[in-house]
Amino acid sequence: MRNTLKSAAALALALAMPGEAAAEARCQAPDVAALNTAALQQELMVAGLACQAATDYNAFVVAYRPDLIAADAQVASFFERQDRRAGMADYNAFKTRLANDSSLKSLADIGGYCADAQAIFASALPREGLSLADLIAALPGTDADVADACNAGARS
Repeated sequence: MRNTLKSAAALALALAMPGEAAAEARCQAPDVAALNTAALQQELMVAGLACQAATDYNAFVVAYRPDLIAADAQVASFFERQDRRAGMADYNAFKTRLANDSSLKSLADIGGYCADAQAIFASALPREGLSLADLIAALPGTDADVADACNAGARS
């Protein structure tokens, strides 16, 4: 997970910069936040299964359910805005890619993967005033699949 959420600063810079860099990335701030939320949720879902942390994952989903539902709707909307015909297929492919990448990371280093997941669960639960946006902002970077999704929109 250390490498999962990689370069938010670079992506944020690209989104904030006028001109070519901003034109290349089609993601607006709400899209980036929603895509990062999807990445975190998929990462923790895999951790729930791979690390025998289903109770923690379920508690995370219950604690942040409204935010997770809103983010998922934003992600679906993002892909539909990019391509009305293939948007839902692209949305499903994105979520599948996130889960597959997380699963491969867990297989490569299960001990480190589970330790990172436990640290996130410990930060997220109990919720007590912590918003999901705050939690995600405290994590290092953006998932590579998020950057790819934003940049792919620029090519369509």
